[in-house]
Amino acid sequence: CRLAIPPGKTSRTIRLHVPGPHVEVRDRVLGENRILTADFGNDFVIQRADDVAAYHLACVVDDAALGITHIVRGADLLTSTAAQQSLIQGLGLPEILYAHIPIVVDAARIKLSKRAHATPTNQFAGATVLSEALHALGMAPAPALQTDIDELLAWAIGAWDMAGVATDTILAPPHFGGAG
Repeated sequence: CRLAIPPGKTSRTIRLHVPGPHVEVRDRVLGENRILTADFGNDFVIQRADDVAAYHLACVVDDAALGITHIVRGADLLTSTAAQQSLIQGLGLPEILYAHIPIVVDAARIKLSKRAHATPTNQFAGATVLSEALHALGMAPAPALQTDIDELLAWAIGAWDMAGVATDTILAPPHFGGAG
């Protein structure tokens, strides 16, 4: 609407124009990425027509106010990161270190999520589900740990290594459930 407002009308949103064909996103798991500005909208809304801050602006300001320095999120949000990084740079806020981990998909390659009606995991199989998640991320807990969730969590915290995190989409193991 910024370039095509009819005569006598005013814009009801505020947008951020991101020049250039792409934004560079440095990621601790996926490495260097060039995200096309067209993929996230190189003229995206930062204040909605109802005067409410749009999602990307709210996230960036919230993260800065809370002193967030590291963000780990699903690889499917890499384009959102490019938009948010553009805002961070434009507002002169401190840089955030990102790590985009692989997402878990079902046999039809649909991301497991509440929105996709994925079946919840079995609440009584917590250690099994956690063990499978750790394996999917490239970690290998000893079989003896795979029955006690507290020991498994303690091991995972001590053994965590961002350099070893898998980069490919993960097919859901049996206990993860699938589309419901």
